Amino acid sequence: MPKRVVDGEAVWRSDKIASLSESWMRPEFANLVPLALANGSFECSPRLIWSQVYAYNRPEMTPEMVERMLAEYERVKLLYRWKDPTGKLWGFWIGIEKPGRLPNEARRKSKHEKRGAEVPKEEIEQFLTSHPQPSLSHDSTNGQRMADHGPTNGDIGFGFGSCSGIGIGNGKGQNLLSEQKDCSDVKKGSRSVVVSDEGKKLASLLKDLILSNNPKHKPIGDRQLQQWGHEADLMVRADGRTHSEIVTLIRWTQADNFEKANVLSMGKLRQRFDQLTVKNNSRSTTKKPNGSMPLTSIDHTAGTRELPDGTRAF
Repeated sequence: MPKRVVDGEAVWRSDKIASLSESWMRPEFANLVPLALANGSFECSPRLIWSQVYAYNRPEMTPEMVERMLAEYERVKLLYRWKDPTGKLWGFWIGIEKPGRLPNEARRKSKHEKRGAEVPKEEIEQFLTSHPQPSLSHDSTNGQRMADHGPTNGDIGFGFGSCSGIGIGNGKGQNLLSEQKDCSDVKKGSRSVVVSDEGKKLASLLKDLILSNNPKHKPIGDRQLQQWGHEADLMVRADGRTHSEIVTLIRWTQADNFEKANVLSMGKLRQRFDQLTVKNNSRSTTKKPNGSMPLTSIDHTAGTRELPDGTRAF
């Protein structure tokens, strides 16, 4: 990873940083500056940046939050983003080319420093002279952008969430249309995270089984339960897990004599999901010498209800 110089005074007194709509995004800018390669550009995929910068020691950060940050940085003209001919998304920090912030010209031309895509200087100049843009969210899957800014008085505004829902207002405090399904908001400082009903059910299942194993377990409050629901949603939305896979793994870990003492949160389940799945699949249907419970003895119908057609639902 490249080493870059952060101009402290420029960051501390930046009007652009001060104008960011959410305060938690402001200190993150300095954290992301080292992404710049020798010529200032860097791959700007939100998931790639999340994996490089946050995945190891910032579990509270998500790819969705990284995307919100990048869109807001672009809105205030801290960042310019473009796609190369192959469709790869690139970014460039505005002002990173100032003396002292990037390697000198000799190092840039040598093999010591990795270079990114060539910076489209003319496009950046046009970008900087254009009128300020409303808050934008970049859809990294198809390159389209969607406005998610609030409407001014008299304008019609549209809002889209990560859960299934849509809202339309006229900027005068009147809600013209609001439709949202199976969602609730979790407040995390100044951030609002949407949790689905399925996520909440998965969190409640894990809580109930943990307390069943240890009635004296420290209290699991509503805030923690909501965070678990958010982690469960991310397993489905970001990690590609299915609801049934999560249910199965929750029940197995809380029935296994060893894992029930280790998997005591949804975050831990998500972190070790692949490892636990392999371990679960490799278990014999007979009881192991270490006393762990065989998979066949786990009651997978507990906590479910029978439907009129005879099937069972979680």
